[in-house]
Amino acid sequence: MLGSTPTMGASGPVTLAGSLALQNAEILAGIVLAQVMNPGAPLSYGPRMPTMDMRTGLSTWGAVEFGLAAAAAVQVGQTYGLEIDAYGPSTDAKVLDEQAAIERTYNAVLPALAGAHIINGAGVLESILSVSMEQLAIDNEMLGMMFRLLRGIQVDDETLARDVIRRVGPGGNYLADRHTLEHFKAEHFIPELFDRRTRTAWERAGSKSVIATSEEMLKRILAEHHVPSLDRDVASQMDLVLSDAKKKIA
Repeated sequence: MLGSTPTMGASGPVTLAGSLALQNAEILAGIVLAQVMNPGAPLSYGPRMPTMDMRTGLSTWGAVEFGLAAAAAVQVGQTYGLEIDAYGPSTDAKVLDEQAAIERTYNAVLPALAGAHIINGAGVLESILSVSMEQLAIDNEMLGMMFRLLRGIQVDDETLARDVIRRVGPGGNYLADRHTLEHFKAEHFIPELFDRRTRTAWERAGSKSVIATSEEMLKRILAEHHVPSLDRDVASQMDLVLSDAKKKIA
């Protein structure tokens, strides 16, 4: 991934268009250099363009301009036919709060809607200075919603369900119809973490916040998940790649 990170107002022009132009030139320069050194190397276009808060001088990764600039950079990168690796769910918040939720959602969805191939940054807080495992679990849920959003609405004879509407009829119940069983999982995102129960059911279960629920999920995953070992041939191939790389560096 060839990346460029001009901070708007500091190491890049304060205007979004100006820093986008600088960022593009730097990424293209890196791509050209990489291709000269290793022709045909697979590369991705990696825009990361924070803004400087003029009140503090800090580089902020949660500003809405970050997401807007990422979306614009995705469109620029697409003109070259390159894979786009954009930074997404970033925030300046220090803890898992409403600020973190709002900032990271905008900054992930904007480049995704613009057509980014990769959305980076799950779990980060504090202008990418720290990472939260609980936030990573919450981001997994948020990104699942985002991927459903990107799929849009499929319209064909099957999804228009005209035969189903006629079959069920006025006042009928679609819950028991086979069409519902066949399509509900594909049509609707089903969260594992976010709570959709009634308040009464939620209170009976302990009135847990999404942060508490994410902590429980993480404990369960870390306790139960076992990483499968690599096949011997795969491990051998990785050793050969590493050995070859060391020889080239030396």
